[in-house]
Amino acid sequence: IEAKVTRIELIKQLDGQDAAEKELKSVIDKQPDEPSLQFVMARLYESAGKTEQAREVYQKLIGEGVDSPSSRQANNRLAILLAQKGEFEKAIEQLQQVLKSKPDDNDTLVLRGNINLTRKAYEAAINDYRTVLRDQPNSPKVLRLLGKAQALAGNLAEAKRNYQLAIELEPAFVEGYLEYALLMQQARDFE
Repeated sequence: IEAKVTRIELIKQLDGQDAAEKELKSVIDKQPDEPSLQFVMARLYESAGKTEQAREVYQKLIGEGVDSPSSRQANNRLAILLAQKGEFEKAIEQLQQVLKSKPDDNDTLVLRGNINLTRKAYEAAINDYRTVLRDQPNSPKVLRLLGKAQALAGNLAEAKRNYQLAIELEPAFVEGYLEYALLMQQARDFE
């Protein structure tokens, strides 16, 4: 599959979007039950701004089984498309479909947290990130996101602790340092 995907990417670079889509459709016709190829097609549509076609591919993948990993991933991608259009409530509803069948799906919880962060539902975002941290307590990315949500919610002391922990866990975590520095400047708490 990886070789086919690489070939499609090369065709896109050399011959353009339409040629890549045509070639990928040909590959999918030969392997219609391979969800990874469907995802490549959807992402190809997304990269060309063809969000409606991408949405249709994701809907098809979702219809193939709510509990399957490819269905959950398609739900998440569809939620991202909705959020990009500013349809945050619909995006959250889309993610709820995944969480009904798999309430501990960390990718979905982080995505829902990110959407909640964007729509300024800070407490909801904090709850999602904390849920993920129960399963992945040493995730610098999630600790940083939790710190960011806490800072935006006005809880600077907890935000500071989580940024520090994220940086301790991954010293090369540049985003963590930058956001922590901004937090310290905001709190006027330089050490």
